[in-house]
Amino acid sequence: MDKKAKVIKGQFKGEIVSIEGTDFEVMGNSVWSLHGNPAALKYALRSGLGNYPFSGNNYYGHHENGLGDFFHESELEFITENEN
Repeated sequence: MDKKAKVIKGQFKGEIVSIEGTDFEVMGNSVWSLHGNPAALKYALRSGLGNYPFSGNNYYGHHENGLGDFFHESELEFITENEN
């Protein structure tokens, strides 16, 4: 997938992240089934505090520092190639 997205809410609001794909595309399973995965654990904590819906797509992406996190689709605004 390799798209850019702006985080529009939550802990990382305002950051631009590079999206690799959905949880299934990148990890082969739902983020909720990735027991022990640090990014999945962080997502579980954020989703509980941020009241993210259980339905919809979850994406895996990298911050500018290279670290990865999961994001719910409601947190992201995908950037088209023509946008700066």
